[in-house]
Amino acid sequence: KPLETPEINPAFTHGEIIDWKFNPSITPAKGKYCFRFSLTFADGTEEPRQVGGFSKKSECLKERERVIAQLHNHEYVAFPKATVKEYLDFWLYVVMIKQKKIAYGTYTAYRNIIYIYLVPYMGKSRLSSVNRGMLAKLLKTIDSPSIE
Repeated sequence: KPLETPEINPAFTHGEIIDWKFNPSITPAKGKYCFRFSLTFADGTEEPRQVGGFSKKSECLKERERVIAQLHNHEYVAFPKATVKEYLDFWLYVVMIKQKKIAYGTYTAYRNIIYIYLVPYMGKSRLSSVNRGMLAKLLKTIDSPSIE
């Protein structure tokens, strides 16, 4: 029986961020400040971005530096509105099955972990909101025998 692949968010197929370009100046927009930049992905796709809503120019500059640091450290979430479930579907069905060609038993184990534990707990959360605290709470909810 063929696997039924869920709908995959096409944004994830762009690959990793390979380059970025920031406009040199902070821009006023609607009485506040913003900065603009573009991301280049592994498949050649370029996406313009704007981050704004800062009442002070110094706040805007500080956020700009934070985004640059995230990009350098490979921590920037390129699609912050995507949900954890969307990303896990992409990871399981595209990365693990199509690219890595995992065995059926491995697929079943990963699928069960994703749909029994991860999706019910944080599947609707946005990728940008996931943090270590959420993951620690998730691990505490999973029943397992004590190792003591």
